[in-house]
Amino acid sequence: MSDIPSLSMDFDQTSCSERDSGFDEAPLESIVDEEDFLEEFSEFSVCESLPTDFSNLIQKPIITVTVRPNTTAFSLDETVSPQKKKLCQRSVAEEESFISRRKNLLRKSRTVEYGNAVVPSGNVTFLSSENEIKTAIQRSYSEPDLIADFTRSYSLPSNISRHQDLRAIDTTTLNRLLNGELRVPSFKVIDCRYPYEYEGGHIAGALNIYTHDQCSALLEEAGKPDILIFHCEFSAERGPNLYRHLRQEDRKKNVYRYPALCFPEIYILEGGYRKFFEENSVLCCPSAYTKMLDPKFSNEMEFFRQISRTWDSDVKNCCKKTVRSRSVRKFVL
Repeated sequence: MSDIPSLSMDFDQTSCSERDSGFDEAPLESIVDEEDFLEEFSEFSVCESLPTDFSNLIQKPIITVTVRPNTTAFSLDETVSPQKKKLCQRSVAEEESFISRRKNLLRKSRTVEYGNAVVPSGNVTFLSSENEIKTAIQRSYSEPDLIADFTRSYSLPSNISRHQDLRAIDTTTLNRLLNGELRVPSFKVIDCRYPYEYEGGHIAGALNIYTHDQCSALLEEAGKPDILIFHCEFSAERGPNLYRHLRQEDRKKNVYRYPALCFPEIYILEGGYRKFFEENSVLCCPSAYTKMLDPKFSNEMEFFRQISRTWDSDVKNCCKKTVRSRSVRKFVL
């Protein structure tokens, strides 16, 4: 019993009665001693139906809790850093001044950011007012057949495409364009297939581009054609992917000239090279068609797929089963 801490007990004899305490009235003199008190208290049996907290109150050892005056459950000095403590102790005026300084710093940082932005150089015509931008956008709503910079109508007849966000032409239109039946200032066909497909047969005069970096490089070339025509094997994924990428990079490059673009008129060839070769093989060079899933080029396909980092949904048009991905083997170009 010597391990039990000392108790400071100060009973008010007038306020403690049999009715208030629930215990039998006992002379205080008989239980003032600690041993007598615990012995007296141990005679009470704990009901099994009592709550756990109440049972612990009866059975557990009695301990003393020393509470220092003018303190809380935790000390601010021990748990909060000096910087946070100083922040919490700021007055209303200091808080308003702090917020004002933060806003000024944010405003200055944005001004510096815009001032350091690279503005396109050269003979560039900037839109001088917001009204001109609004006029161009309003014209696009009233004349839906305008090219992407809203300056004129499309030069080639469009065709219904599986990609609703892309302008498409069919193989007949491209045939007429190659044969000179349709007059346009200049155009370029972009073949987005892999090099072994391109070398195995492509549209005469087509340029082989199959990565995003190669596509972005078109924006920096001089003597840009007026019209670009993208295609891949089926024009299902690779061609549309690079089409969208070029338009996105074109908007970024000309952000200060909106809605001006380097390539405002772009098309996707509906049906891709497969359909064009079936109908116009004489316009292909060489007059052949190498499929992407040709077993002879399985290693090359894996290699170029890793380089281009594009998922080829053309696979789904070739076969119903998914082609299992394999580790890239060492390939020497």
